[in-house]
Amino acid sequence: MATEFRPRNFKRSRFAHELFPKYFKRIKAEPNPKKRGVDFLLYLDDKLVGYAELEVKLVWETHEWSKFPNVQFPARKAHFAETDPPTFMVMFNAKGSNALIVDAKTMVASPLVHRWTRRGKDFLYQVPLDKIVFGPENFERYILEKLGIKP
Repeated sequence: MATEFRPRNFKRSRFAHELFPKYFKRIKAEPNPKKRGVDFLLYLDDKLVGYAELEVKLVWETHEWSKFPNVQFPARKAHFAETDPPTFMVMFNAKGSNALIVDAKTMVASPLVHRWTRRGKDFLYQVPLDKIVFGPENFERYILEKLGIKP
């Protein structure tokens, strides 16, 4: 089955790219100038310290994450776990009122399942909720701690 691309969904999710950099004080989040690869480059004191890959989960409509027992990421994003510096997976809800973050290495260490999605049958990492940090106000602290830097 061919991948279904929905321009409407792409446009609906662009708000996350404008919102994401606003949650940082010490880290500078810059859009990746390349069309391929990660969405953001993360700098601390002008040194590249990480990357961020953004998604918007359009079915996550409320502020609270109550409907799902875990957070699923497509297995096709596994290559982000091999980057140096590390990549952080970020997911916003449909309205941008909440978001979550997890590092890509934790994502690929999570159970892998084969499920039906709008793209057809796909492999998905199911990241346990206790490995996820909710709230965009917690992004910077989470990233700094994962990098071994005191927040």
